[in-house]
Amino acid sequence: MTPDQNDYFDLLCDLIEKYDRESLPPLKVSAVPLLRHFALRADAFIS
Repeated sequence: MTPDQNDYFDLLCDLIEKYDRESLPPLKVSAVPLLRHFALRADAFIS
């Protein structure tokens, strides 16, 4: 990517993260159960 494209991409990522922080409710589950859930789903999908 060009430097300008990289800057644009960084800006978009920052805006999306800010929107998510301000608009979405916080997760009510800790990281370990969430990762376990995704790992089990991925394993079922791959099998």
